[in-house]
Amino acid sequence: MINISKFVAPALTSTFSAFGIEVEEKERKKEEFHSLTKEINVIVGIVGKYPGMLTYEVDYVIASTFFSMMVPGMTFDINDPMSISAISEMSNMVSGAMFTMINESDVDITPPTSILGKDIFAVVNTEGAEKILFNVLGGELIIGYSFS
Repeated sequence: MINISKFVAPALTSTFSAFGIEVEEKERKKEEFHSLTKEINVIVGIVGKYPGMLTYEVDYVIASTFFSMMVPGMTFDINDPMSISAISEMSNMVSGAMFTMINESDVDITPPTSILGKDIFAVVNTEGAEKILFNVLGGELIIGYSFS
């Protein structure tokens, strides 16, 4: 099995530092199953030798601020495909950095998929998950992972 846990914070920190964004790890927790609960969520599949998924649960304030940094002069709108594409790209950059650090053969990631909406509770894997919570840009970002 891949030890993703030790690569999450370094990948997030290195990716966000390119934008001048500071990251502070807040908490790690284990969950009985892998679920999503925020308004803005992105799933990145893990394929190959160790199938599973990475998830990014993003507060609106983080999404809005990050979008403004990536696309200066534009305003984040959850109904705008360009806005969601930018948040998906953020998760893709962090996931890519993470799996470059992991450097495991026969393991790859899929393109990101977004899940949006109010009052979401989505179970995306019935296997146990670890979630790592970060303070970023005045909000909370949760990166979770689980294997199938």
